[in-house]
Amino acid sequence: MSRFNIGSGIFGLMLVLCSFQTQATSFDCTKAASFSEKTICADASLSRLDEKLNSAYVRALDRAPDSDKVRVDQREWLRLRDNCTTRTCLSASLSSRVQALSEVVQPPVGPPPAFD
Repeated sequence: MSRFNIGSGIFGLMLVLCSFQTQATSFDCTKAASFSEKTICADASLSRLDEKLNSAYVRALDRAPDSDKVRVDQREWLRLRDNCTTRTCLSASLSSRVQALSEVVQPPVGPPPAFD
């Protein structure tokens, strides 16, 4: 094996290892304790989804008529999220929460309620 191949291999390995440490999340991955947190930190797509969720949460807190309710709902959702034991469950949970927070900021448009 040539020096170039060994050097390239080491450099590539360092890039991969560094990428795990630089995942963007809404929390400190060095303090990740639950399966959910550890999985989000280890998975780039979940990490991006977590960042999207954090942005939606900050917007909802800023724009919601009742920011205390947004906080309470978020804490409850975190408890539910931590019941996930698979990546698929986490992805679905994060996605549905992003949607729910988006509706707090901009309620879904639909037909007006029918009055009898």
